[in-house]
Amino acid sequence: MPLMKRKEFKPLPPPDDLKDNEEVFYCPITKEVFRKHEDYFERVMLINSMLWTCALTGKTSLTYTEALESEQNARETLCNFSKPIKTAVVIICSYTRRSGMMDLIEELYSYMKDRYFKGEEVIYCAKGETEMYGKILGFVKDSTNCAEIEYKVQLFRKKETKSIQGKDLRRHKTRLTREKLKFFLKDNTEMLKGALVIKGPILKKYTNNSTIKFENIHIGKPPVFETSSRVLYLKIIHFITSMAYQQ
Repeated sequence: MPLMKRKEFKPLPPPDDLKDNEEVFYCPITKEVFRKHEDYFERVMLINSMLWTCALTGKTSLTYTEALESEQNARETLCNFSKPIKTAVVIICSYTRRSGMMDLIEELYSYMKDRYFKGEEVIYCAKGETEMYGKILGFVKDSTNCAEIEYKVQLFRKKETKSIQGKDLRRHKTRLTREKLKFFLKDNTEMLKGALVIKGPILKKYTNNSTIKFENIHIGKPPVFETSSRVLYLKIIHFITSMAYQQ
């Protein structure tokens, strides 16, 4: 939903005692019902004012309708953001400790861009070979060098499974972008103890209510990311406060 002063707009519910034959004023854009013309007029003026912000893109100075359209366009952009990549984002995000959205986006993108995750479609592009699509089935060998990580790949055209190094794979350029990460994270994260975290229902959806395991999406040890200074500050304050209560 569009934002007003950084808060999500919530349409007013119809009056509980509304009668079937009662004359009211209806706002079709927000689907709200008003008994008083003054309240209806105030709402119409508000939704037509350029005070709204798109919750996903962050665009400001929009009307309510423009903010809705911007959000819808962003959601359409996410249509080819595959479930395996979304699952990877959700799980990897659980290891981050960032308070700023742009920092979180950059951290995830930098980590994910040269790694491929279980279930995602990739393109086999070894030098001298015909390019073909495939799917990551699993992992063969880990490496500190992303180019040397060895993947178990099902090649669609040849109908065979092959061990392929990361240097001979790529994903379509539209599959993983900073823009898509931004839209997905803005829609599915919340602030908790100073850090951006994946919302509970989304976490359950993409991990099937099971314990978060990095091994479900990739090989090797889980990533270790830096902690934002704000998160560290809040942890220190919490520690000092808890110690004070114990004394």
